Amino acid sequence: MTKVSVIMGVYNGGGLLRDALASILADGFHDLEVIVVDDGSTDETPEILRAVADPRLKVFRQQNAGLAAALQRGLSAAQGIYIARADADDLSLPGRFEAQSRFLDENPDVDVLATAFHIIDANSKLIATQTLPSGPRIHRALQTGNPICHGSVMMRKEALVGVGGYDPTLRYAQDFDLWLRMRAAGKRFEALEAAYYAHRVTPISLGKTAHQAKYAAYTLARHQGRAVTAPPQQSSSGNGRGRQFAYLYHLGTWASIGGDQAEARHLLLKSIRARPHSARAWYRLMTTLLPIRQRRWLASVVPAARLYLRARRVATRGDE
Repeated sequence: MTKVSVIMGVYNGGGLLRDALASILADGFHDLEVIVVDDGSTDETPEILRAVADPRLKVFRQQNAGLAAALQRGLSAAQGIYIARADADDLSLPGRFEAQSRFLDENPDVDVLATAFHIIDANSKLIATQTLPSGPRIHRALQTGNPICHGSVMMRKEALVGVGGYDPTLRYAQDFDLWLRMRAAGKRFEALEAAYYAHRVTPISLGKTAHQAKYAAYTLARHQGRAVTAPPQQSSSGNGRGRQFAYLYHLGTWASIGGDQAEARHLLLKSIRARPHSARAWYRLMTTLLPIRQRRWLASVVPAARLYLRARRVATRGDE
């Protein structure tokens, strides 16, 4: 039996897919399979996948149905006792699969194992490193938000299948929904202190931010037992200038949380030039003058409060 199955869903992955796959296959951990579900890509993704000459890679193709549906398809084909996630534009760092599988071997009571992770920009420049709290604190944090980087996770397949896997009706926030179901089922979360994953932030990925926020609110409201009948409707991701603002703003936010205030101010000022009247960009710039503990406290409390209020509005209106 294979020890680790890495599952990845991809839609129009482009050139970043090559780097993502190379980071997994070159890791040096050989007792694994890499299952990639092509979610109806219309770019060069099929050609990129066909060019990979590694027997550990298994490719499936489906009509576009969203990431959750692709991951569920991959899960159904997985042979590993552990399921690792990876996204098509991110990087798995050396030693990841050995470290995570060894930890799960030695800690049979842990069901979900995340790691600290790097934030990198579109050009792979390191912006910040995000650490996670200990297991019990992750459990508590999930009441008000999602601290886990989905791609960094390795899970016991038995635990994942036991809660039904991924919900294919969710186009976004499918990981948050999964963690909440696992939490309700009494599954144990833990995180490695070392960073074994690099999460890439790009203008394209941040174009989904509004959708993610709506679906996260819907998911939280549903798990709180509030009456919500359908996922929120998708809306426009904005124009190119709006995406550039979001890209610079989020990179600046990560840099501030990570402690690099010079880089944070540089990026946030560039975001303000793209959108001079943005109150949140000016607010975030002002917070760079605060001590790092206060910045990190605000960075956790403000999003949690925003998500809570969104969840209440979703339950009241049925959609935003």
